[in-house]
Amino acid sequence: MLKHFIISGLLIISTSATLSSCGSDTKITNTKEISVGQQLTDLESAHRNGIITDSEYKRLKKALIKKNS
Repeated sequence: MLKHFIISGLLIISTSATLSSCGSDTKITNTKEISVGQQLTDLESAHRNGIITDSEYKRLKKALIKKNS
């Protein structure tokens, strides 16, 4: 699921960059906000499925909690 967020974020950024270079005045904003609880659940799932290591999980979890405290 973490890969999904990373891919989604990159897709939004690349789409935004592409559209902004078209000379359009249209602004693209991401209105879908993901709750901290959902981010923690997705992070735990990525860890449980072996997508991220123990140390990555601990570091990312700590950073996520610190950012939202």
